[in-house]
This record gives sequence, C-alpha cells and structure tokens, in this order.
Amino acid sequence: MTATGAYPLCGRGRINTYAVFAELMRNATSPTGRTGMIVQTGIATDDTTKHFFSDLVRNRSVVSLYDFQNRKGIFPSVGSNVRFCLLTLGGRQSLLDEMRFAFLANEIADIDNPDRNYALSRTDLLLVNPNTQTTPTFRNRRDADITTAIYRRVPILLREEDPDGNPWHVSFKQGYFNMTAASHLFRTRDDLEQAGWAKRGNQFVRERECYVPLYVLPMVHQFDHRWATYESGKYRDVTESEKRDPTFVSLPEFWVPAPETNRRIGDDRRWLLGWRDIARSGDRRTVIVMGHPRTGVGNNLPQFVSQKSHLARLTLLSAALNSFACDFVARQKISSAHVNFFAMRQLAVPKPNDLKAHQAFIEPRVVELCYTAWDMIDFVAELGRQSPPYQWNSERRALIRAELDALMFHLYGINRDDADYILDTFDILQRGEIKHWGEYRTKRLILERYDAMGEAGSAGRAYETVLDPPPAHPSMAHEEATRPGWVSQSETGP
Repeated sequence: MTATGAYPLCGRGRINTYAVFAELMRNATSPTGRTGMIVQTGIATDDTTKHFFSDLVRNRSVVSLYDFQNRKGIFPSVGSNVRFCLLTLGGRQSLLDEMRFAFLANEIADIDNPDRNYALSRTDLLLVNPNTQTTPTFRNRRDADITTAIYRRVPILLREEDPDGNPWHVSFKQGYFNMTAASHLFRTRDDLEQAGWAKRGNQFVRERECYVPLYVLPMVHQFDHRWATYESGKYRDVTESEKRDPTFVSLPEFWVPAPETNRRIGDDRRWLLGWRDIARSGDRRTVIVMGHPRTGVGNNLPQFVSQKSHLARLTLLSAALNSFACDFVARQKISSAHVNFFAMRQLAVPKPNDLKAHQAFIEPRVVELCYTAWDMIDFVAELGRQSPPYQWNSERRALIRAELDALMFHLYGINRDDADYILDTFDILQRGEIKHWGEYRTKRLILERYDAMGEAGSAGRAYETVLDPPPAHPSMAHEEATRPGWVSQSETGP
C-alpha cells in the first residue's frame, strides 16, 4: 500500500484495514463536505495511526469523535472490551476551530450529556499530545479542563524533534530480554541446582560464573522491588513479615547469565529504573515506576536509560511519575492496556531544576521507600549514601508517600478542590481502602499534608514533616549486623 501512494498516512507499518478505510473515506470527502464513519477508537489514540490523526488536526478537519465501549452489546458479535467511535470529518476547506469529543459512552444518550460532551481547540490538543498529536480520552469536561491546565504549566517528559526537549537526558529501552526471542538463555532454579550452581541471595554462582534474576512485571510495584516472588509454579505477593526482613529477596521464575545481562545493559549503572508496561487507566494505579537492582529484565518492564552523571536525578523523576498528579494525567491519555514509549514521553513532568529545588525533601523519602533490602545497596551508593537498609513500616510509608504526593500536587499547580477531585477518580483504590480501613485513608493523608504545606507557604515558613524521626534517619535503618554474606563490603551487584 505504501508503494502505491494511495494511503500515505495509514498504509505504513502494521497496517490495519479500519485505518486504511478511514483514510479512503477522508480522501473521498469533497472540500466543503462532511463524512461520518464508525471505526475503532484507536484511529485517534494509537501511535500507529498518529500520522493520520495529526494530519486531521493540523488541517482542522475533525468535527467530532464520540467513543463507545461495547459493554451493552451495541455490536453483539464484537467483544465487550472493543472500543469504537463515531468519527465525523469535514472536507479540507472546513478549517474547523473546535473539535467535539465524548469518551467511554455506553449508549447513544451518553453523548448528549453536557458534562461528557466537550470541545477541544486544536491548540489544547497539541498542548497535551505534542509528539503524536493524538487525542486524550477525557471522561468529562472537568477532566479536560484540569488536564489542559496542567499542561499549560508543566512540560512533557520528552518533546521529540526539539534539541532542548529532553531536559531529563533519558531514553527508553524495551527491557533487556525478550521473553520469547531470548528464552533459550533462561534457566529455572531446578536447572541451575541440578547443574551444580549454588544459590547466593537471589543469584546463582559456580566458581567465577553467575546467573542473575530475570525481573518481570509481577515482581515490582511503585517504590517496591519486592512486590512478588515466584513459588510453587506461580508468583505470590511478598508478605509484610518478609518485607520487614532486609535479607529477604524476591525470586524469579527464570535466571539469565550475568555476562549477557551486562552486555545488554551496556553501561556501568549499578541500579536500574523501569516501569510496568501493562497497566490500564481503570487500574488501582496506572503509572508504576520502580528502582530495582542491576539484573536481567523482561520486555514487559521497559527501562529508563540515563548517563551515569544524570542517574541521581532519576530518584526525583520516579517521585513525580509515581504521584497521583502524574497518574491522573496518564489516565487521560492511555486507552489501551499498555504504557507505551509514546505515552511515557508525553506525560507532564516538572523540569529537573523545579524538582531539584526540592531535592532535600524528595530524595530521603524515595531512599527510605526504595532501600528496604540489602540487594538495593548499590542504589544508595550511587547517591553517595552509606547505610544499612531502612525498616519496612507500612504506616510510616503511607505518611512518606502522602508527603510526596502533596508536594507534587503543589508543584503541578493543582488547587485543593481539583486535588480532592483527582483522588476520587481512583475508584478501585478508594473502594479497597474504604473496605479495609473504613475510610479513604490515602486521600485523607494527602490532603492533610497538602493543607499543611499550603499553610506553611502562606506563613512564609518551611513545612515541618509529621514523621518522627524524619525520612531516612539513621535510627530507621537496620543494624549493620543484618548484612548477609552474599553482600560484601567490596563487591555488590552481578
């Protein structure tokens, strides 16, 4: 199709017939006419169709796009999870000033709801998704207003084709081991033990050789590299008592050779920062970023890559990306089950200098949250810190995270009413906490800290933490005597 030139925008890469159909219909529209069609919503949200939709936006051709879920079986023979849209386009002489949108409708009447049917200008759309020029999927007018206001204040993480568009100096890597193509390198625990390898922490050694764990998505979560461990043929959650043990390490399903791991990583970083690729906008959390040891990584854990001189900044970046403020933005932009590279690049993230001004506040909190086990000793070493791991205390962690989230709401310029509203959009988290605690505890803690920070700022004084002792205080660290034999003073990492 590309060779014929008939479909220059959709006849490229992984071709889908609905996209080609949409381009054909657009080309058949008279300069002053209009065309309506039913196509998959990906025509406006996916990276594969960004060239087509950005051309529509640049030429001011979009009249309206009304997105539907098929949960009520509008199309009985189509799966309930398939999303489609009513897309109306104007001819090339239309030059429309605004586009009308509605997302996640279940029936025709939903698009007549004035709260769900909203207008976006071309300027607003390009502000939110400047790289792809695809449309965000706002549920309602308030989501659109809050998100566009955030993007007027806060830049995207990485602006393509702009020499100054990567202030964080990061690039992305799709994990280091493809779970299919690299499977010939994988070894199970039984494989290694039967071949005479000895377990050392969560590595296997034999003479001077080493196999390191292959980290995959279920093993990690926000600020936690010990979220799950592989046992009896499946991954299970790590228990609170295990997390309180600084010598406990998560075990993977597979191990990979250390030399091959180092070759694929390709530099001398002593710890890594990744995110969970598979996450939906309706999950408990969507953007899930975690620091983890230098080890093998599967392709469902994409990685941030940064020069060693910029590595310390990643602690600040992880705090911003794991915040509710950033997560709310992500939920307006992710319509599939993946946090792809193009979605990550376009998340709103404060500039490095804006976060660096708060480094003394952010860094010790991230350190105490992440450094809870000896296998992350290289993480604090890269930051110039020396300490045993910090104690896992769930109540204290909740307060630390509340302080970080409150600060991020302020740095994103989000007012109190909007912060309250944003926290209520995390439905699954809210319902789970009300069931467990009898209240939405996370919301209460964050808004209390938000108010305290606001009051301190208004009074011209520094905010005082509610944590006693303060974050990353030496008294919160384990005893040096807990250091296991597999972590030596002179040699850490694979």
